[in-house]
Amino acid sequence: MKKKSSFASRLVAWRQAKGLSQSGAAAELGVNLRTLQSWEMTAESRRSPLLKTVEPVLVRLAKDGF
Repeated sequence: MKKKSSFASRLVAWRQAKGLSQSGAAAELGVNLRTLQSWEMTAESRRSPLLKTVEPVLVRLAKDGF
């Protein structure tokens, strides 16, 4: 099993702290549920083609202190 990336760990921590399900978190972030699940389970979010999608999520996590 792959170790979670820093982004994945922060994303899960943010979601849990806000009391959101994966579906709720995906809706709040404006991404597809499967995308959120992939981000939480793998380091796929670090690939450059997804950077434009991931950047607003990172900003949101940072604003919420994660």
